[in-house]
Amino acid sequence: MEVSASGRLEADPDSYTTPNGVEVTVARVAVPLRLIGNGRDKEAVRVFTVASAATTGEDLALHRKGDEIAFYGQLQALVRGNEAESRPKIGQRIYLRQIVSARVAQRRPR
Repeated sequence: MEVSASGRLEADPDSYTTPNGVEVTVARVAVPLRLIGNGRDKEAVRVFTVASAATTGEDLALHRKGDEIAFYGQLQALVRGNEAESRPKIGQRIYLRQIVSARVAQRRPR
């Protein structure tokens, strides 16, 4: 599923290298939501884990806690745990394809 949203980083992004030597950058983004139902509007915040590599990962790594970003990417299901656990944890993350922000705009030549 493709996802696009905008929000603010909860903390500075983290980077790590996979066993295959790929540099990956990960961050958590708080996205404000407006929920409409039963004739009432409700405000909520959903926190998404976002990850990326290559140029988009470098773009994500430019940001700091509190920065606002808009992003587009692929929603992925993550299963954590092993066969010994009776209930593995299932989570989600968004693998970024593109980031739009003031920091990225300053980095890119016109």
